[in-house]
Order: sequence, then structure tokens, then C-alpha cells
Amino acid sequence: MSQKPIEENSKNTENEKGVIEVLVHSFFVIPFIIVVFGVLFFFMWKMLSDESDSAYDYLNEIKIGAATKRWQSAFELAKILGNPDLVPTDEKFVNELTMVYRNSIHDDPQVRTYLALAMGATRNSEYGEVLLEGLKDQNIQSKVSSIKSLGQIKYGKAIPLLLPLIKKNITDDIRLSAIMAIGMISDTSTVKDLLPLLDDEEANIRWESAVALAKLKNSRAVPVIKELLQRDYLKKFPQVDEWEQVQAILVAIHVSGILKSDEFIPHLEKLALHDLNMKVRDSAIKTLKKVYNKDVG
Repeated sequence: MSQKPIEENSKNTENEKGVIEVLVHSFFVIPFIIVVFGVLFFFMWKMLSDESDSAYDYLNEIKIGAATKRWQSAFELAKILGNPDLVPTDEKFVNELTMVYRNSIHDDPQVRTYLALAMGATRNSEYGEVLLEGLKDQNIQSKVSSIKSLGQIKYGKAIPLLLPLIKKNITDDIRLSAIMAIGMISDTSTVKDLLPLLDDEEANIRWESAVALAKLKNSRAVPVIKELLQRDYLKKFPQVDEWEQVQAILVAIHVSGILKSDEFIPHLEKLALHDLNMKVRDSAIKTLKKVYNKDVG
């Protein structure tokens, strides 16, 4: 028999395979490779562009940028300064941020608000004097941000100016932020001013005052902290959502370790064994073991 038909069929088959391979390569493989490289290029460009935006870059954008760009840059600046590794340590940066904050007095209040928060994020007490200027701001959010930042940098000289802000004739936002700041600074001279607030009609004021007193190891805070360790108690306040409940309980667990009262133990054990939030359970377990020498499990 002749071998030509077989050879021709074999060649045809090979040609067909070759055509199919070319088509697959052209329509699937090459586009896929292009897409992969495109995605990789995008992420590399994104990483490089993100890394190029330093604290100085954002500060310059606040100086020369358009109105919408300035507050966004101030927001980004506050965000990156929350990372200690990204905080410039040179005096030039401190001076420039101080100057930009002072010049923002007539700018969009959002710019000044985020600049104050940026200074607080550094935990650098050198910003104390300029942040005191923010206590005179008419805009509530700008004023609140300067109060909070004074607490974050633990600026003790702010205490005489913060104490008048916790009085009952002051708006709740300012009162609350001032109490929080006083708590962070932890000056024992403030105890006499904080104690009356444990009976305040506003729950948030009572809670923050108790936390501030707990940081000062004042046992008068025990009853309020004990309440904050109880889910059933917090559920009585419908305005306090689940996230806020968790934050309140975590703070209460933390300060319960400072006060070291046996009254907290049953509530800590209940949280450690039964709370649905794993962060709460873990925090309660660690506090019981470290502070009260109790193993739960």
C-alpha cells in the first residue's frame, strides 16, 4: 500500500495542531500575559507613588494646593503621621507644620482640624504651644481636634485651660474631648475636678471621667468601670452601637487592670468565657491572668 495518504494525513494533522496552537497563543496566551504585566505594572506604580508621598510632600500640597486638595492632603498627613516610622524627626518639619497650622486660621476648618490631628499623631510635645492656640477657634471640630491632640502629646501645661472646658455650661463635644485629654495627660491635680462628673446626667461624661480617674488609680471610679464591663448595662443605651460597645468594654478592661479591684473579677470572667467578640474575650483573659493571677478556660 502507498504511504502518501498516511503521510499527508499526518502532515494535515500537524498543520491543524499548529494552527490551533497559534490561535490559542494569539487569542489567549498573549492577551493573558499582557493583562498580567499590566496589573503588575499598575501595582508597582501604585506602590512607588504611595511611597513617594512623604510627610513633606503633603505639607507642600497644603501650602500650594487648591482648596479641596489642601484638606485632603491634611487628612493624609494626619494618617501617615500615625505611623511612628513615617514621622520626620528634624526640627525643620516641626517648624513648617507649626507655621502651616498657624496660617490655616482663615482656611477651610477641615484643613486646620486635620493639621491639629496630625500634630497629635506625632506624640511630640513640641507642638503644645501652637495647639493651645486652637482652643480659641470658633469652629467646634477644629477646637475639638486641638483638645484631643493636646491630650495625645500629654501636654501638661494645657491643664489650666482644659479644666474650664469640662463645666456643665459647655457643649458636650468639647466637654467630652477635654475630659479625654485630661485623662491622657493624667495629672493628679485634676482629681477634684473629675470626681463630681461621676454623677453627671450625661452617660458619656460619667464614663470618660471614670476612665480618667482610673488612670490616676482613684478607686472612686470602680462603680462606673464595673458597669462598663457589663454588656447588659451598655445595651440600655440604644445610641451606643456594637462597635462603640466593644470599644467601651476594651477600655474598661484596660483600666480595670490599673485599678486592680476584686470587684471586677466576676465581670471579667464572664467576658472571658462568654462574650461573642474575640478581642474582648482575649483582653479579659489576659487581664485576669496578668493582673489577678487567674486562668480562665
